[in-house]
Amino acid sequence: MSRKRSGTEHRKTECRKTERGKTESDEAAYGEARHREAEHGRTKLGKKLGKKLGKKLGKKLGGTRRSEPKHAPRASVEPVSYETVCKLARLLPEVEESTSYGTPALKVRGKMFVRLKEDGETIVLRTDAFEREHLLRMAPGTFFITDHYRDYPLVLVRLSAIGVEQLSELLEAAWHRVAPKRLVAAHDAER
Repeated sequence: MSRKRSGTEHRKTECRKTERGKTESDEAAYGEARHREAEHGRTKLGKKLGKKLGKKLGKKLGGTRRSEPKHAPRASVEPVSYETVCKLARLLPEVEESTSYGTPALKVRGKMFVRLKEDGETIVLRTDAFEREHLLRMAPGTFFITDHYRDYPLVLVRLSAIGVEQLSELLEAAWHRVAPKRLVAAHDAER
């Protein structure tokens, strides 16, 4: 004979605490909200990006603004070189060129946020677990990881498959992750 569970018993099973002290249902709702925000470009960082960096980028690279909306797929993407990566990164404060594992890298106060992979056609970019999962799911032809990078907050980016605008946003996000808080605050206040 089956027994119906009372409402309190049901809530107790649904609301088990996780390691971080939040309930499983809270974390699931938070994860779903972050995924929706990322899909629609409404994250806090996404709102900050764009205007000022886009103007600087257009002047430095001699490009023009795209007329189609951001979400429209492009027919073809011009290949991006590591030189373009360096030009974009130099728009951010205190970026220095260095090396990491014998390849060219860009750092802020000694912390690497992007480097050229040994093949010369791929970059290793600092990210977080949520953004990496999102990028891998949304554009597997552009973003990937190998077994070596599985446990690190990094994602591999094929330079031949990414556009300049998306790359500049990802570079700034990576810079935000490694730059000191005061430098980030000063940069954000300047915008």
